[in-house]
Amino acid sequence: MSLLAVLGLRLSAKVEGPAAANGPVRDAAAIDEAQQVWHRTRDSLDASIAQLKQAIRTTCANEAPALVSVVDKTLVKFDGILQKLDTGLADSLQRARLAGSEAAAKAELQASKNQLMAYMSYVKSEPLIAQLDSNPFGVDTRVRQTLSESFSRIARALGRLG
Repeated sequence: MSLLAVLGLRLSAKVEGPAAANGPVRDAAAIDEAQQVWHRTRDSLDASIAQLKQAIRTTCANEAPALVSVVDKTLVKFDGILQKLDTGLADSLQRARLAGSEAAAKAELQASKNQLMAYMSYVKSEPLIAQLDSNPFGVDTRVRQTLSESFSRIARALGRLG
């Protein structure tokens, strides 16, 4: 079952209701909301991951240098999460907002939806996220919860756009 199904959401090219028939594809408020949500989400994840990395480094600080080196190399993997969950979605939304035509905006919004789906798929399949959330270092990262809430809000905003 997809994350969208679990959340009871749909990303489709159609928006139901009167706004879909008459409204423009580029609703600046909805685009801005989705962009802001994504930027705040990435900032939150970055802070949580940094806090966890610091807790791990502090715990291992008095260990043998060889172990500290192995730990540091392992912590680099944490950065891969934010590299995968990049700014591509926000960038795509900005291109939709600035598109020269409704057709171009609609195409870019479809690209934004595809990017969101790719992020959701990655989160569902990445085991490191669960490990971050269940870490034994006393850091409450809530990575999956943060992403789930963010994806839900962004999907709703995109759903208003068509």
